[in-house]
Order: sequence, then C-alpha cells, then structure tokens
Amino acid sequence: MFVSLQGRAIRVMSAQFSRRFCLSVDAENYGSQDDQRQRAIQDGVLVVLDQAANRAGLHRDRWDRQPQGDGELALLPEVAPEPEPQVIDDYVRELRRALAQHNHGMLPCNRLRLRLAMHYGVAIPASNGFSGQAVVVVSRLRDAKPLKEAMAAAPECALGLILSDRLYQETIKQGHTELSPDDTRQVSVREKELAEKAWIHVPGVNVHRLELPSADQPLDRRSSDKPARPRPESTTHNEFHSKVHAEHANFGVSY
Repeated sequence: MFVSLQGRAIRVMSAQFSRRFCLSVDAENYGSQDDQRQRAIQDGVLVVLDQAANRAGLHRDRWDRQPQGDGELALLPEVAPEPEPQVIDDYVRELRRALAQHNHGMLPCNRLRLRLAMHYGVAIPASNGFSGQAVVVVSRLRDAKPLKEAMAAAPECALGLILSDRLYQETIKQGHTELSPDDTRQVSVREKELAEKAWIHVPGVNVHRLELPSADQPLDRRSSDKPARPRPESTTHNEFHSKVHAEHANFGVSY
C-alpha cells in the first residue's frame, strides 16, 4: 500500500505477505432459489464442507475462512500446512461423497451442487477479508465459464473442480497426487481481468467428452476484445523532377 509523506507517495510493504493454498467454493443456481431454499443451501454448504474436511483428516478450524453466503473463500494455514495431495485427492473425494449423502432422496432441482477452485499464491489479510493475486485468481477460476459449462453438461454430478495452471504444473503433472493429468482437461479462462489457462476435473465423468463451447477461446485480450483498426485507403505517391506533359490530368497537392 502507499502512504503520503510530505506530499510524496511512499510504498509500505506488508508484514503479513505470504503464499497460501487457496480454495474457493460456490453453490450452483443459488440466486434463482427462493428465500427458504437459499437458507437451506447455505446450511448445506457448511455441512458438506465440514464433513469432507473431517473425513479427509484436514483441520478446517485452522483455516482462514471468509463466508460468502452460498460459498466460501478459504486460505489454508501457512504454519503446519495441510498436505496438498490430501487436499486435492482426499478432500475432493470426501466432498463428492458428502454431497451424494446430502442430496440423497432430493428432487434434482433441490440438490446441492458446488464449483470448487484451487490455487496457490500470494494472499494477505485485509480489513474486509483477504487481498492478493491468489485470492483474485481463485475467485475468478471458481466463476469461470468453462467450469459452469461443465456442470451444465453433467447435471448428474454435484461437484466440479478447477485447478490453476500453476497448481497443475507443479503438483498434478509431476505425479504428486492420485489425480491423473488424463482426468483433467485444459481450458481457457477469461473472467474479468484474468486471462489464462486452467484445468477442469469433474469426478465421475470423462471431462473430455463434455461439450464446453468456451474451453478453447483465445486468451489474448488485445486480439479478441479490441476492434481491428481500419486499413488506410490505398494511395499512390509520385515525385516529378523534370517537365511533365499531362493534359487533362488532376493533381492533388499536400503541404
């Protein structure tokens, strides 16, 4: 941040700067529900997140959590961190199981369905929650259009996972988890200021067979967002250095 000192802007470094494993979760179709269903969804989100973490051997009571109504932003502890494979493999598996139990016997329109995003990077405690690029990225990934399309294309599934490219390259691709690269699908994410590739996994479904219209959209905003400049009209420029005979010709003069 910046502070003013004798009319000059001075950058002040944050003493709480750190890199954290970030999770962001959001419930599908929350806004279209009535008041009673929204309350039930909020209750259900907390129940399944708690159950999944407990069954996976994780400690949600030590996570820094920011409630978001129909979802949650969570930063895993920097000191005594949770093992990444345990989060990516066990937590996702148990969350899928908790959702199946929660939705048992419900009508399809009332089932709880979650989008879950994971990323690792800079996060800083702030006055109204958390700031930092990792918080921005994981939130944008959670709302990414390809992930929403995957959930719509697999209505029988209650959970969709999206991983940042950094997390995929450093953890999944290197074989540190049970989740195989073959079970993920690369997609292009363009959400607000974010434009980068990410990786989607839908437990129980072959994600490569899902119809995702926006998965391969271009990431270069400059080439896709800005209209092309009109090309100037073709002109011919001639210079004459001696006498010219050009009866009935028209000449333009530039200054």
